[in-house]
Amino acid sequence: MSDFSPLLLLFRGCAKFLERILPYRVYRPLYVRVRTVYDRMAGNDPLPGLFAAPPPPKAQPASGPGPKESPEPDLETLAVIEPLEPEAASEPSHGPVGGHDLAEPEGPVILCTGGTVGIGDLETVRVRCPVVVCCAFHGRHEVLELVVRESLHADVAVHWMLAGSSDEDRGFMERLAGETGRVSGLVCDNAPLGRKWQTCVRAAHRLYDADLYAITGSDDILSHRLIEHVVRSREADLAKPAGVGPDFYCVTGWLVHGEAPGFDPMLLKCSYRWEKAFQPLGAGRFYSRKFLDRVSGLVFDSGRARGLDGRGYGLVRELGGLVAYCTVEDGPVVSIKGEWEQLNRLETFFRVDTLLIEECSFEGYRLLKASLHPETFARLFATDATGLFC
Repeated sequence: MSDFSPLLLLFRGCAKFLERILPYRVYRPLYVRVRTVYDRMAGNDPLPGLFAAPPPPKAQPASGPGPKESPEPDLETLAVIEPLEPEAASEPSHGPVGGHDLAEPEGPVILCTGGTVGIGDLETVRVRCPVVVCCAFHGRHEVLELVVRESLHADVAVHWMLAGSSDEDRGFMERLAGETGRVSGLVCDNAPLGRKWQTCVRAAHRLYDADLYAITGSDDILSHRLIEHVVRSREADLAKPAGVGPDFYCVTGWLVHGEAPGFDPMLLKCSYRWEKAFQPLGAGRFYSRKFLDRVSGLVFDSGRARGLDGRGYGLVRELGGLVAYCTVEDGPVVSIKGEWEQLNRLETFFRVDTLLIEECSFEGYRLLKASLHPETFARLFATDATGLFC
């Protein structure tokens, strides 16, 4: 049979599609079955090239996973789900904040309730709240404070767990903890970045007894409207006769505010092209307490420096979790692009084919005015010396 026969092309296309959207444990048996049928029909050797099955996951050594060498993908690959190791969902806890692969915080954890506590004693001072937001950062204190304070304007009690990496970061967290009574934090190594994020999430999982655990970047604003929408949606789902709510809330699109070479300040509406990228945005993710308990709070690959979002969403799908998708109109996430160092700069967005980008300055301006607290909105669009983008 020719390599370009319609039957072969059909099988190849189906295999590529299924490989990208299905967990490895589901895809592998399907592949074997379809390949067997094809071989019987075609009477030739197993399919080459595109239809080859992916290699099985590598087993971890008995002494523990340790750091992994990972490529640093461009933005095109950041949204592609990678095959998960079958044992990832049931990985046990090894220590106070989730295992030997996590960075040990440098000093005690700063508490939102005042004072500090050793990392091993977090559960003894458990804090109850509807939502806790997790964020790993390094510098950018002015922007991060804007992000934090916007969430505190929600009509539900939002708390934060921050992970910084310097004495200046520690001072920033101590100040916010004292001023707001809603911010906790710790200091740990900045690299690998996946380990820093995982340390932050596991600390939040231990300290806070929350209904939802959110993720956002240090320059990604979660509008108070989005937070309220997610909380209200969850309450409505739990009030139904079935009494079951989604395990994971996420956004399908977001707004970008910033500047790029050759462009005026703008508002852009972005979303992933679903035919190319099978992931929601990394910021604006909300995990349920039940789901985090099930995976022992492990939603980041501690050995990676980029492409960090695949594990959490992949685990939700791997375990058959319920997913709720929120639109920009439900409540926007605003990615602030400035001159500071960023994993994905604004000009990069225009060079990739995984993103759908629309200019929406007028529509976006009205949406943000209705979704952000007036102080946040005024700061974001200020044109004098007090603004972020003057």
